[in-house]
Amino acid sequence: MNVRVARAAAGAASLALVLVLAPPPAHAEGEPGWAGGAVPVLNYDADAGFGLGAIGTLARHDPDARPYRVALQAQVFVTSERVHGHELRWDVVGVGHRRLRLFGRVGYFATVNRNHCGLGNEVECAPAEAEAAADAAGLAPGSPERVELVRHFHQVRYVNPFAQVGARWRLGRRLSAFGQWRLYDYRPGTLRERGPYPGSLYARAHPDGEAGLASVPQLGVMVDSRDAEGTPARGAWVEVSLRVADAATGSAWRFAGVNVTTRAYQRLAPWLVLATRQVTDVAAGALPLPELGLVNAAETYVAFGGQAMGRGVREHRYVGRIKVLGQLELRADLSRRWGAIAFVDAGWIAVDLADVGGDPARVLGSTGAGVRFVQHQTFILRADVGLSPHEGWAPQLYLQLGHLY
Repeated sequence: MNVRVARAAAGAASLALVLVLAPPPAHAEGEPGWAGGAVPVLNYDADAGFGLGAIGTLARHDPDARPYRVALQAQVFVTSERVHGHELRWDVVGVGHRRLRLFGRVGYFATVNRNHCGLGNEVECAPAEAEAAADAAGLAPGSPERVELVRHFHQVRYVNPFAQVGARWRLGRRLSAFGQWRLYDYRPGTLRERGPYPGSLYARAHPDGEAGLASVPQLGVMVDSRDAEGTPARGAWVEVSLRVADAATGSAWRFAGVNVTTRAYQRLAPWLVLATRQVTDVAAGALPLPELGLVNAAETYVAFGGQAMGRGVREHRYVGRIKVLGQLELRADLSRRWGAIAFVDAGWIAVDLADVGGDPARVLGSTGAGVRFVQHQTFILRADVGLSPHEGWAPQLYLQLGHLY
């Protein structure tokens, strides 16, 4: 069985388990009190091994705070090959004079198979490139050394403890200012072995890896006219922000960036909503490889490729300093708690202003569909299947809490 098909099949098995175990509401919707839920996650990846974990949310509903007074979200995940993904998020609404909102997250991420195909929009992660590197190294066919080099040639391994804290101050009915500070500590290798995979594409450019702290403060403004945060059906959410990393902020790298993100929602029918997101994210300076794959809006995520943007494309495949991205989703209500989603993701990636790193006219794309389970507008479980011509239309499955935007 094809590796990508096998991954999708394993994900489908876990999906069935998750949907069956989705919890009932803790109390009637609209009433004050605590509500939430948790679900198990089980999957298999050819490089990361068997994975087991859980994700869940807990929110305190209050008539004087929308969409809630306090919300917590937690994730615990570990695989047999020592991949870790642990995170705790919090969001507190109406602090002080009720204009202040405090949010943040802390966690620990460790990977042994983060993709690295190169920079720009035409990278392929071609197996022939890995085989050629093994030939150049004089490794005999079938030898353990050759197998390891070929397997990890397009992969990066690192450990990443992280923390992020922020605040949002409401200036008017729809206008807010926000600020946040992100700390990502990158440590190449694993807890047992330091450094990148020997002989890998990444090691050729960075033999010792890129170790250090990315300390990134960010300031911005946002206009939010959505009719609801959890499942918006009308309005828009627009934000503009600036970020800077420097020795003065405690960062090992010096760079700056700007982000403009627009999200819009329109009800097409009583049961159908059109949701779109457009993103322009531009950075300049010396960024380590993991930072080149990040979009830095009020929410930080990877693009293009992965569960947030470019569903159906392997995560972290297309990276660069310039990202122009777009998403469209049709969200249909099938019942009070169940819904269906159809989507298209698109992106234009460039290494920097001087060098696109590929075809300047190339636009990347993916499409797919999914289902969702909604409880109290704060527990939204999504299961999306994405496909892309850049990956030979091999299905990729994603399980996550909440809408992407």
